[in-house]
Amino acid sequence: RADRDGDGRIAAADLAPAAQKRFMRLDADKDGVVTRAEVEAWLAAIMERRRDRIMERLDADKDGRITETEVRAYVESLAE
Repeated sequence: RADRDGDGRIAAADLAPAAQKRFMRLDADKDGVVTRAEVEAWLAAIMERRRDRIMERLDADKDGRITETEVRAYVESLAE
């Protein structure tokens, strides 16, 4: 749907003005086109940040593993 001209690429001109800000964040090399590689890099960065947040919050002993005990303790801490 976003590729309005059907050229297989999503360019800034294909997007409504409200979406252009998001588009510009994806366009890492600022060439006016978002490539599959740029989307993949953006998604990888999001997943890395999420992974880091999960590990920071749940891995209480910082050993790189999350145990059932740590999950239980985290859930209990939310109820406090």
